[in-house]
Amino acid sequence: MTQHFTLTPATDRNVTARITAAYTAAGIAAPTTFVPVLKRYMAQQPDAQQVAATLAHDAYHADPDTDPAEWWARARQQMIDAQASDALRAALAQSLTTEERSSGTRQITRALTDLHPWADRQAQALVKAAKALPAGPGALDPETVLAHDAGKALTSARNALSALALLASLGDPARHVGTLRDLARVLPLIDPSNPAEEKVTNLGRTVNGTKLDTTHALRRLAQDVRTSPDLALVGVARGDYPGVNLSPADTLAAIGERAKTAAAAFTRKTVDEATANHLVAMH
Repeated sequence: MTQHFTLTPATDRNVTARITAAYTAAGIAAPTTFVPVLKRYMAQQPDAQQVAATLAHDAYHADPDTDPAEWWARARQQMIDAQASDALRAALAQSLTTEERSSGTRQITRALTDLHPWADRQAQALVKAAKALPAGPGALDPETVLAHDAGKALTSARNALSALALLASLGDPARHVGTLRDLARVLPLIDPSNPAEEKVTNLGRTVNGTKLDTTHALRRLAQDVRTSPDLALVGVARGDYPGVNLSPADTLAAIGERAKTAAAAFTRKTVDEATANHLVAMH
């Protein structure tokens, strides 16, 4: 089955490409800079070896009475210019990469803000489609959907998932994988609510089980995302994960805060028996 929620791996070199893809999908003109024009111009400039080859060709076709001093002065200047261009091109290419890396956060934050209304519409479309799709693992299976006469909802869900993947790719969720496991992949699109940290005794007994509905929902969602991000997001849209809502983030800072909040669902704190008994009594 085709996967529609497919993230674009984030690198320092594809910031512009990721941003442009999202703006294009939203039907909005992406912000432009001088840099792409400059890069194209740089690529068109001959290097020193090409200039030397041109000068050699010119020398063999020059009039025998050409003044060698004049020819040499002209050739020397061309070579100086070519070598300067080579040096500038090499240094500038590296510096542009560094600048793109340093300005990436600013560019992505602007994109998340600009595209937030569009992202919200995609999320709403997925919520609407999810309600019409069959429950369970057959929600995106064409044959199962056909039997439920929900073909239009399937098309809408697929389109929304593809669009939301472009938005999620902007936030580089992979950097949170170490803490949040596969939940990080959908972090730019979900509000993790307020999961409680699980408290256990030295013997492994959970003492605050009644407070862990959202915690367990996030853990289950992380597992489901690994199996099928498409079905997992449809499940979020349908309300299958208590306390978890479909809500595209509008800034990188918001994604970072979500990561800090969601991390509680994947940690356990060991407490002594006295504290455990006190917590149980409170509950």
